[in-house]
Amino acid sequence: MQVQVLSPAPSKGNEKDIAQETPDKIGGFAVSTVEIFTSDFVDVKKVFFPFCSEPNSRTTEYKPPSAWIRTNPCAFFIPTERRKTHAKANRLGRDQTNSHHLNDDRKLVGRAVTCTYCPTRPDLHDVQFARGAEDGLQGNYNQWVIDHLYERDVVVCDMYDKIYKGTFLGGNLTTALQKRTKNGGAVVWGGIRDVEQMKKVPDVQVYYRGIDPTPIREFVMKDWNDITNFGGAVCLPGDVVFGAGGGVLFIPSHLVADVVEGAAKTHVKDDFGFEMICQGKFTTAQIDRNTWSEEMLDMLIDWIKNDPRGEEYRDLDWSKEYNLARNGDPDDTQTAL
Repeated sequence: MQVQVLSPAPSKGNEKDIAQETPDKIGGFAVSTVEIFTSDFVDVKKVFFPFCSEPNSRTTEYKPPSAWIRTNPCAFFIPTERRKTHAKANRLGRDQTNSHHLNDDRKLVGRAVTCTYCPTRPDLHDVQFARGAEDGLQGNYNQWVIDHLYERDVVVCDMYDKIYKGTFLGGNLTTALQKRTKNGGAVVWGGIRDVEQMKKVPDVQVYYRGIDPTPIREFVMKDWNDITNFGGAVCLPGDVVFGAGGGVLFIPSHLVADVVEGAAKTHVKDDFGFEMICQGKFTTAQIDRNTWSEEMLDMLIDWIKNDPRGEEYRDLDWSKEYNLARNGDPDDTQTAL
C-alpha cells in the first residue's frame, strides 16, 4: 500500500496564494489527502481521501472568504448496510434512483464537494447573489461551484430532482470540470444537457437523473459544502465518492482504509472462490459464508502465495479472519448473500 501526501490546493484558484497561506487558511476543505494504490470495489486502483482519524473529527479548520461556504466534520454519516467485509457507507443505487451515467467504462473516485439548491425566490436570490458578489464569485450558482474545484474533486449536487430548466452541467461546464479536477466528476440529483458533448470529455464521469435541452433557470443555491442528501443517501464534504455500474457510494473518510482493505479481501476471495467452485472443491454455501474455516483460509493463503493472480494481495493481514474461524463470529449471518 503506497501512501502519498498531495500538495494542498490554492485558495480560490489563485496558485500564488499557496506560499503565503498556512494550511488552516487554504481555500479548500481538505488540505492533506492520501492516495492508496490497491484493488477495491471493481478494479479501481486509486482511492483518495482526506486524513480523518475518528468519527466527527475535522481534517482542518477551513476558513473560507465568508460564512457562505461552510465545511462540516467530514466523518459524520448515516450508515447503510453493505457486505459484511466492507465498512458501512451511504449508497445511491441505480436500482433505487433510476439514475444514469455517461459511460459504463468510467469509474468515479474522488472527494465530495457538496452543493444544495432550491426553487427560486426573488428576495432569497438577491441575498445569495449579494453574498457571492462579496466573495468575488461570478456567473450563476452552478458556475460558482465548478470554478472552485480542485484535482480529484467530485461535485455532489442536490438539484431537488429538477430536470426541466435544472440542467446543472452541459458541454462547457463538463469541459471546465475536467480541466480543474483532471479525472473527477459529478453526481447530480437533477438534469444535464449537451450529452453528446459531455461524453467526449475524457476522464470524467457524471451521474444524473435526466436530460433536457433547456438552460438552467429559476433556482437558488441553498448550501455549499454542507450536508446534503438525496436518493436515500447522505453526503458530507470530504466524503469519498465511488461510482461504478451499480450506483454511487459516499464513504466517510475515516472509514476509507477499512473499506479498501475489506474490498481487496473480498476481491481475492472471489477470484479464489470461483476457481474452487469450478474445481468442485467447495460448494457455493461454503464460499458464500462470511466466516471461512481454517482449512479454507489455509488454501486461500497458499493460492495467494503461489498464483500470479494473488500477487497484489500478498501483503494483506488475515489474522482477524483466522481468529473468527477459530473462535466463531457472533454476528455471522451464515451467508454473505
